[in-house]
Amino acid sequence: MQYLHFTALEVTPGTTEGVQTQVFDGDQWLTPEEEFYLEGEPGQKVRFSNPNGSEKIDVPMNRDLELVVVQPNSNEIGPMGSQKTRSEDLEAELQFYHPAQYVDGDSIQNHQVIAWLIMEGSVGEMPHPAGATGYVAQAELQVKDYDN
Repeated sequence: MQYLHFTALEVTPGTTEGVQTQVFDGDQWLTPEEEFYLEGEPGQKVRFSNPNGSEKIDVPMNRDLELVVVQPNSNEIGPMGSQKTRSEDLEAELQFYHPAQYVDGDSIQNHQVIAWLIMEGSVGEMPHPAGATGYVAQAELQVKDYDN
């Protein structure tokens, strides 16, 4: 049994105007045109880069990491979504079950994106029953080619 931790990041590698997104599949870099959901495999990496600069953010994938990349939408729960809507609209909260539900084919290249990191924590690593406190779930972000 695993517990899941969801973290939504507004990815801004040196820009807030839009990013280029690439996926390294272990052999080559691919450029997905549309939103996607990815289950991590050793050797995979997702890169978000500034199309007008050198800044990059890499997310190495492993077997315990999943990633969803979507365009922000104010009607969805996340950093760009309305927190007011979330706290006042119980129906929106109840409909949230997995970020992959937001993958609907929108273009992601040179757009702002939200990267949902989905991390697993083993029940055996829980300090208390039923997940009442924090647990071990880790992801690595590699920030590259920033001048400052």
